Amino acid sequence: MKKRLLKFLFCFTFSTTLTSQITIDETLTSQQIVEDVLVNNPEFTISNIVLSGGADFSSVNSIAAFDASASTFPFSGVVLSTGAAISIPGPNDTVLAEGDETLWGGDADLEAYTEITNSYNASSIQFDFTATIEYFAFNFIFASEEYNQEFECSFPDAFAALLTDNSTGITTNIAFIPTNNEPISISNIRPEVPNICEAVNETYFDTYNFEPFSPVADAPIDFNGQMVEFYIQGNIVVDTSYTLKLVIADATDSVYDSALFIKNEAFGLAADTDLDGVFDYNEDRNRNGDLTDDDTDNDMIPDYLDTDDDGDGILTIDEDYNNNVNPFDDDINENGIVDYLDSDKTILGLNEIENSLFSIVPNPASDYIIITSNSLKENTSIKLYSLQGQEIPLHQRAYQGGKLMVDISSIAKGVYFISVYLNGNEIIKKVIKK
Repeated sequence: MKKRLLKFLFCFTFSTTLTSQITIDETLTSQQIVEDVLVNNPEFTISNIVLSGGADFSSVNSIAAFDASASTFPFSGVVLSTGAAISIPGPNDTVLAEGDETLWGGDADLEAYTEITNSYNASSIQFDFTATIEYFAFNFIFASEEYNQEFECSFPDAFAALLTDNSTGITTNIAFIPTNNEPISISNIRPEVPNICEAVNETYFDTYNFEPFSPVADAPIDFNGQMVEFYIQGNIVVDTSYTLKLVIADATDSVYDSALFIKNEAFGLAADTDLDGVFDYNEDRNRNGDLTDDDTDNDMIPDYLDTDDDGDGILTIDEDYNNNVNPFDDDINENGIVDYLDSDKTILGLNEIENSLFSIVPNPASDYIIITSNSLKENTSIKLYSLQGQEIPLHQRAYQGGKLMVDISSIAKGVYFISVYLNGNEIIKKVIKK
């Protein structure tokens, strides 16, 4: 068993400037926690809700709603802990280790989809859902007492978001470190601890909540440290049954508690504020939860509002060569530079050839699009697909002299692919329905 952290004694002078802390609400039912706080989106139909935590094993209640409106914590929502939820509010003046005193079991699914073994004190939220939209996204912060300038080096308390397609039985952990797809755990995201361990993925560590790093009294939560605010994005098929399991657990031992804070009402279609076909999630390049400080081309326009993030004259959506709504994972020539930031003329030339073959206006569009090309004929094959590859029927089209008007007024808002056969070649472009 790991030794207890020696606590320092602090003398506080309370004043009206003392930072407020979050508050915990343990009165909600499982259905209220999931449907009213976590999801709260009419596009989702929720069923088979199962919450599992300490209270299910004659231990402390480890799952609750929380309110951060009077604190410096960035959002309110639902918290899953490996200890008592009621003990979570700040200031950070005690060591939360209730999981050690009221031990309950770990989680085999978490161990299977992360790098941890020997898990303890697992808390999870699981439910089935279908949706009428093709994406969901939510924000979270992972915090822990393990962040004490020692234990983060060797105690990998972890979190997983396990999405199962119930039609195929395939499960994927959609919670991972964006730069390397590693699972999210304390030991995978940490600053350097002098003379003990080096930094790992330090970009995603936010702050310690104790001196000399920050004032203990100002901490809105009673945890030693926390990661940055992450986003999770899930790709789903409309009207298909899925199971989502959000699970957290202590690893290696059961002593110091960790907690997962999930933003309320965050489910839904991933935002695309500038309608450039690239979700805001993917334009937060440093994954710090702040979209305003990402400006790839230094033109004073944040990437999430900039349709040409790199300033090369080509729309960012047209540089997403694998058509997955994420231009940051395309590297055609495998030189380690993502294509939309690559000055390689071969890549840009490919895009220019495609652009010269036909154009689509307006784009984004609400009611109709006009396809223009010198090679276009009245009987040219034109098909529209969802991002999941499902063909969307096109019922009305009108041709006149190299221009074809296509009615899209009846399709749902979102990003689509339009396939046009010109001179024996299939050319694919994105179309945004607003």
